[in-house]
Amino acid sequence: MLLVDRNKLTTFFFLLAYTTFYAFAMFGHIAGIGGYLKNITYFGIAILLILFFTRLHDYYAKEGIIFFILILWSLFIGYRVGDYGYFKLILMITVSKNIDFNKCIKYDVFLRLLTIVLMYFLWRAGIAPDTASAFGTIMRHSMGFQNPNHFGLLVFILILECLYLARMKFHFWLYAALIAILVFEDRIAGSRTSEVYSIALLIFTAFYAKWPNAFKKKGWQIFMQLNYVICAVLTAVSAHMMESGSQTMKALDSAFSGRITNVVYYNQLLGPTILGHSISFGNRTCDNLYAYLAICSGILVFIAVTVAYMLLIRDLYQYDNIPMAIAVFFLFAYGISERLWMNIDYNMMMLAFRQLIYHDIVPNIQMEKQETVYVSEVE
Repeated sequence: MLLVDRNKLTTFFFLLAYTTFYAFAMFGHIAGIGGYLKNITYFGIAILLILFFTRLHDYYAKEGIIFFILILWSLFIGYRVGDYGYFKLILMITVSKNIDFNKCIKYDVFLRLLTIVLMYFLWRAGIAPDTASAFGTIMRHSMGFQNPNHFGLLVFILILECLYLARMKFHFWLYAALIAILVFEDRIAGSRTSEVYSIALLIFTAFYAKWPNAFKKKGWQIFMQLNYVICAVLTAVSAHMMESGSQTMKALDSAFSGRITNVVYYNQLLGPTILGHSISFGNRTCDNLYAYLAICSGILVFIAVTVAYMLLIRDLYQYDNIPMAIAVFFLFAYGISERLWMNIDYNMMMLAFRQLIYHDIVPNIQMEKQETVYVSEVE
């Protein structure tokens, strides 16, 4: 039983470290508390490092070598381009060994629901700033978040996590609750990207719930694996057409709040290189994940993420975890418009990539069987 208790303690501190990252990501822009929350994230990193070094005996030599190389590489990227998100992601994946993935996602769902309620009251009290923007005659509000799309991203990930925990099965009351949350977000923030992807996800999972065996076919696996390449090609083609003066792309760019224009801007100014560039000097953002990976993070990182994504989808199919494959597929499809979800600070689902090392993200029913066997062996 001591091993079980130790695992619970490890899980507690692991989630505490994640909470420090998450709190800064969600509330760090609020005047008066942002500086304190940023300092607390260093405490979170310290917790993860302590957990890692006190559990070195839990790792095989091969795992240790892989993570040592990845951590050094992520620190180099952070030093070169100013993005330490990869370092935190690799560190979280490293320390997450033997920690129940599904419990982590349940905790993240709780955090997101709590965040929506808390941020609403902070907004109404005038503590959290409201970033308002007009889309035609519609006024969009951030409800205390950094911007309306930030609120929309939180809701999309919340819906994704809830559907994953339900194994992508159709439950009327779950769908009703998720649609109610989406309507609430629409009335306040009106994040078009979040709503389009959320509706597509709900429809997609409804089809999966009705015909699950159809999604187990090789054709679906290949399609999901190629999703990354398709999105990257669409990004490149849309940028090229925008540069060529395409009226269609200009209209689409307007609908996507200038995202294509920003891709063209950084492509012309910097362009893709092997080791990437820092884009912190600009007054623009590069929200498109694929352009950001190629231009800011560098071609090596772009290729690494491409390979990791394809291998992850393949591995999830081999372990018959189609719901997780669907979740990863939709996250990377969302990358056409937003990239913040790839930061572990915003999205616990990024822990799915630990499957490539530990091969332990399995359907709930299998996880329960494994836990039962493990506890009985310890006893």
